[in-house]
Amino acid sequence: MGGRLLRNKFHDKQITGLECFRKKLERHFFSDVFVQQILDKNGVPKMVLNFYANYTLAHCLYHFNNGDWGNFDQEQCNVPEHKTGLGNLVSELQEQNPFKVDIAELSLHLKDVSIVISKIHEDSITKEFGNIMSAISENFVYFTKSLSEMPYEIFIPIFTEFTLVPPNPTDSFDPFKKDIGYFDYWALYFDSNENSDASIYDLKNKEITFGDFLLLG
Repeated sequence: MGGRLLRNKFHDKQITGLECFRKKLERHFFSDVFVQQILDKNGVPKMVLNFYANYTLAHCLYHFNNGDWGNFDQEQCNVPEHKTGLGNLVSELQEQNPFKVDIAELSLHLKDVSIVISKIHEDSITKEFGNIMSAISENFVYFTKSLSEMPYEIFIPIFTEFTLVPPNPTDSFDPFKKDIGYFDYWALYFDSNENSDASIYDLKNKEITFGDFLLLG
């Protein structure tokens, strides 16, 4: 595996134990893993995790659903506070550090798509990663347009507000909803979209909304 740590210079804080953490992630997820430390608004380092793998999303989901990718227990995925392989590794890391250890962003770079998952609250990625992968599996047919086109990027969730110029006035996407979580809307980017604009995937209705989007925030 060819992953590595990407270090920034901090005033007085470094996350202890990252190299061992990174190597264990590589074994659990069959990926090269790069770990970067960034400072939050309080000056505490948080982690940005990038996984690089030489397999497709379909291959990844097959092994995830079989329970041999990421050390996920499928029967426990939706149980509150159940710790996945990622959660256990973060807990081990926490024991070595006097300040709160958390993941600010986790990205999966696969052969056919990159998936970027952003933190929405404390420990949100650690606790919800398994459920997010389950949602990706359950919605795979729908966000790939009945398997006809894979988006090259997926952003989970939508953070910033979008203004929508809809093809018709009945589109259900609410551009002013502020409490969006992981399982409401995702942003998708398709090669077939000549303007490289984001499309919005609505998980509840399993629909893709196409149109012109303008980032407001």
